[in-house]
Parts: sequence; structure tokens; C-alpha cells
Amino acid sequence: MSTGPEGDEPTNATPEPGAGDVPPSEPPPPPAAPAEPTAPPEPTVTRWDSERRKSAVASAVANEVRQGWNVQSQSDYQAVMIQYGKKPNHILHLLLTILTAGLWAIVWIILTITSKKEKREVITVDEYGNTNIQR
Repeated sequence: MSTGPEGDEPTNATPEPGAGDVPPSEPPPPPAAPAEPTAPPEPTVTRWDSERRKSAVASAVANEVRQGWNVQSQSDYQAVMIQYGKKPNHILHLLLTILTAGLWAIVWIILTITSKKEKREVITVDEYGNTNIQR
């Protein structure tokens, strides 16, 4: 809105085309799509050479021997371990059976049956260095 030549009356004047117009500009570009998150690089998995795998088996076997296991068989990348059941102290159980008038005999029999079991486990090391113990 502008004022007339006298300044008192407002007039509604529309500008003539081409007079003082700014040429229309191109529409703004669409907003950029958010960048997709980049995944962290895949870790490189290396295969172990035979000496390193043999060393890993030897280390795992040594740990199990410290815990009371015995080696039944061993190859380059695998070992079979065995742990024998402990035998009950029969003299102690006989005395307890006599002192309890035979009631302790039930416990003695259960211990005798369950203590004879062997435990076995297989230790393996795969080509990537994963040590597995199957019990």
C-alpha cells in the first residue's frame, strides 16, 4: 500500500509487470537426506597356524591337569581328558554305620554307587583359535 500524490489518501496500486520485479529464482533444493550410518568395519578374522593351535591345546590341557584331570589321549588340535571318581573311605563309613545302628548304610551305598563314575571332556581348538571344552 502506498500513499497518493498528496500523501493523505492511500491508494492500492499494483506494480506493472517487469517494473522493478526480481526474476523468480529457482526453488530451493530439497533437504538432503540424512546420511546412512556407516557400520563399523568388520573385524578381520585370521586363521591360526598349526604351531599356535598346538600351543593353545597344550595350554588348555595344562589348565585341566592343574584341576585334577588326566590326559587320556591327545592329538595336534584335540585332547580327551578324564577324571576318575573318588572312592569313599570304607572304614569311616563302616564305623558310622555301626554307630548309627545301620542307618548310615544307606548313605554309604549311595556314595559307593555314585563315586565310581568317570568324567570325560574333549578339548578342541579350531582354525580361528576358539578353544572348546565339551563336558
